[in-house]
Amino acid sequence: MDQAPVKDPEGAGRLARYDRALRRAGDFLRSRQNADGSVTGAETVWGYYSQPLAFLGTGSTDDWRDANRCLDHLRDAFLEPDGKLRIDPFPLVGDLYPYPYVIRGATIWGRFDLAAPLTRALVRHQDDCGGFRYRVGDSRFIDPAVTPHGGVALLMTGHIAEAERAARFLVRVHDAQPDPANRYVMVWDTRAGGLLADYGGVDDTPWGAGSALLRDNPRGENAYWDVGFMMAFLCAVARVTGGREYLRVARELFDLFRGYRGFEDHVWKTPWGAAALYQATGDTEARAAAIRMADAIVAMQQPDGGFFLGAQSCYVDESNEGWSHAFRDYADLAANVPILIDTASQMAHYLAQVRAVI
Repeated sequence: MDQAPVKDPEGAGRLARYDRALRRAGDFLRSRQNADGSVTGAETVWGYYSQPLAFLGTGSTDDWRDANRCLDHLRDAFLEPDGKLRIDPFPLVGDLYPYPYVIRGATIWGRFDLAAPLTRALVRHQDDCGGFRYRVGDSRFIDPAVTPHGGVALLMTGHIAEAERAARFLVRVHDAQPDPANRYVMVWDTRAGGLLADYGGVDDTPWGAGSALLRDNPRGENAYWDVGFMMAFLCAVARVTGGREYLRVARELFDLFRGYRGFEDHVWKTPWGAAALYQATGDTEARAAAIRMADAIVAMQQPDGGFFLGAQSCYVDESNEGWSHAFRDYADLAANVPILIDTASQMAHYLAQVRAVI
């Protein structure tokens, strides 16, 4: 729906701050990029998959060139002859996780040499239930991040029927929650034909215990990025199909998780979800939440244009297959080049998503 302008006395100043932050983020990413699109110290796909989306909003005439350099490197270094990405698997991170990022970025920049084969590969791994599999060789678990984000990629590439299958599945996941006010389970177990009730006996699930969100989780492990993906996708598919149940679930997700600890301070994907909900429904509380999250992103920008997220600078610690907040400071993060680049790319992208709708 089209929204009437919201009175915002700080609006012009805020947008100027967002624009400056986006330009600085773009300059940071450009400063790290070699002429062939590679980044020194980034030897895996994790240093590249989110960059093309970041260059969409960084406000430079060089964005097209730099996005395409990155996509060239992705194609040359990581695209396999069978159309799949060569990925060094992470514990707790799904095998298909980078696919929607690359498909979206490649589609936006007109790079169908990447978008087409990766979309075909993604569709091959859509389960009968409508969600996307967590592990390519194992159909037991459905990935709660790849399913909504993959749905966005399918919408962008014209696979509307497959996208709506994913959306209907997410409605099913939402409506199956036994106690959503206190616990929201994101992982679907295809063997049981329902939500994964017990995480205790399973060694490898998407995001580990973080996908069993708890209202008062004291350890801060709730995987709210899944929620951000879900809200953004459900709003998008509602626009395409007119399905009112998709907006119902997106709004209920936002209303529900505002009561969960830490949700409104979370800046991974959730700004996109809140901004999408405001754009689709005019919900001013969603707008306010998106702005708070975007303001937090700007406040976390470093002098060189990168981002250090403090307690949210989480990554997978392969030694114990759990989440670690072990980056002591920005210098410590900078030593892990793929995570440094991915953090900057994602923060720029989600900041741009908010900036675009306010």
